[in-house]
Amino acid sequence: MTSDAREFDLVLFGATGFTGGLVAKHLAAHAGPSVRLALAGRRADALNALRDRLLAAHPERAQIGVVIADVSDPDSLARMAASTRAVLSTVGPFLDYGEPVVSACVAQGTDYLDSTGEHPFVRRMIERYHQDAKQRGVRLIFSCAFEAVPTDLGVYYTVQRLPEGKPIDIVGYLAFRGVFSGGTERSAIKDMAAQRPEAAEYAYEQAGRRGALLPGRVHRAPAVGAWVSPFDAIDPHIVLRSAAALERYGPNFTYTNLLIHPNLFALLGLAMVFGTAALLARVAPVRALMLRVVKPSGRGPTEAQMASGWFRLRLDAQCEDQRVTTEVSGGDPGYGATSMMLGQCALCLLEDNTTPPMCSGVVTPAQVFGDRLIARLQAHGMRFRVSDGATGPRKED
Repeated sequence: MTSDAREFDLVLFGATGFTGGLVAKHLAAHAGPSVRLALAGRRADALNALRDRLLAAHPERAQIGVVIADVSDPDSLARMAASTRAVLSTVGPFLDYGEPVVSACVAQGTDYLDSTGEHPFVRRMIERYHQDAKQRGVRLIFSCAFEAVPTDLGVYYTVQRLPEGKPIDIVGYLAFRGVFSGGTERSAIKDMAAQRPEAAEYAYEQAGRRGALLPGRVHRAPAVGAWVSPFDAIDPHIVLRSAAALERYGPNFTYTNLLIHPNLFALLGLAMVFGTAALLARVAPVRALMLRVVKPSGRGPTEAQMASGWFRLRLDAQCEDQRVTTEVSGGDPGYGATSMMLGQCALCLLEDNTTPPMCSGVVTPAQVFGDRLIARLQAHGMRFRVSDGATGPRKED
């Protein structure tokens, strides 16, 4: 659908939520003057108030639209999707609220991006919408936030620095500090309650190329001078989809996803807390109680807490006898950096990709954005660099 045929270029769905509000601020400040933005959600009063604040802060922006849409009203979602070239959604938990938006976008020929870190949701969307979206030329780009942009683009960046046509093995070591919002906590509980992916889902074999996720183990890693454990996140799933789509990842590609812990006691404590929470979340009455006691949706960390947040991802790559270590780092993973990543993914789609889409269906950030997104992220404070490999991700004060 051409730009002129739609009222807007980008609709931000969930704009009045905690993450959505931060994304709205970023878009109002950084979208080009020709990008026609709109805010979407259930409450007209809250949307109008947010629009007025954004226009007061950015008088150079002529206007920002308002769209009333609700996941319980399919007609409203159809109108929203039909009004724009792309929808960016921050409305979670996505297992509860994501599919109606995806369905509307596919039906209306509208590109879709979101902030999900819920692997069961993405798996379901691939099964139900990938082929239809591919036939319609629609791009469904999940996990355009802390999950999984640093890992997906970090691995992409690393692969470019290795020989072509050779087997590649990469180990990622992630360290971060941040405070969760109520919406993130709810999404995590829903995700823990859902069926976990089988190991076979983290593998591919096509056209003579193979790739797999290696599970990793709990151990003290000399590379980072700390205890590490396997990290069950959506990131490896996204990385393996990028590797399957892009020949540059070589004929045989493996990835290992590990989380850095300050010490062994912290590792054991985290495993106990999350292991217990995962078991309890699968019991419906207990899960309902957990959802009642977490922070309300829309409530998140303070400005001071976000200012103290950070993440660092070290990627150790080996290609036959050549080794490369890279590092990706940035600010508050949950919200400060996440809102920037979401905004820049959307703007990269709208402002940088002026030719017909090279790929469609369910696609990854690395697959559809690549170097253009890395340049944008670097311009907004994220760092991608080749490291000497002497130390792992550094601890912050």
